Amino acid sequence: TVTGARNNTSYTGTGHIFSWNVDASTFTAGTAGEQINIRIAHVSGGPVYADKVSLDLNGPDVTAPTLASTVPEDEATGFSSSAHLVATFTEDIAITGTGNITIKNLTDATQILIPVGDAQVSVSGTDLVINPTADLLVNKSYAIQISAAAVEDLAANPFVGILDDTTWNFTTDVDTI
Repeated sequence: TVTGARNNTSYTGTGHIFSWNVDASTFTAGTAGEQINIRIAHVSGGPVYADKVSLDLNGPDVTAPTLASTVPEDEATGFSSSAHLVATFTEDIAITGTGNITIKNLTDATQILIPVGDAQVSVSGTDLVINPTADLLVNKSYAIQISAAAVEDLAANPFVGILDDTTWNFTTDVDTI
């Protein structure tokens, strides 16, 4: 067993497993993913082990995900009525299991409400994919809404949602082969 302290760090360990505690007040905010070199030397002249450890010097993630892009793009025309809808976020996301996706047919004043836990909604990394059971109607104007907190990042920071008919809206067209 080895224990000690040096340069605002303390360490303890047995065999090949060691724990270091670093006084965070000795660091200034840096870039997430900065690296610190660790050099472990055998006191009797044995082998030297070195590795790099990534540190997040900015603290925990407290930033909510934001919408980076959509398919179709906002205000798009001629979107395929059978294609999937995709909202891409600024970071990896998860669905919370509560809330809804609302597909609003603005032309006919109708809407489809899909719970985020439904099989019509899936997540792949930064993408929220919406695959409605039935194709959208052709030559119609649509708006997509996402309930506040229906989506969150992997640190559980909630997305504010899309709560209006103007943030993500588009017009469908006849599919061509």
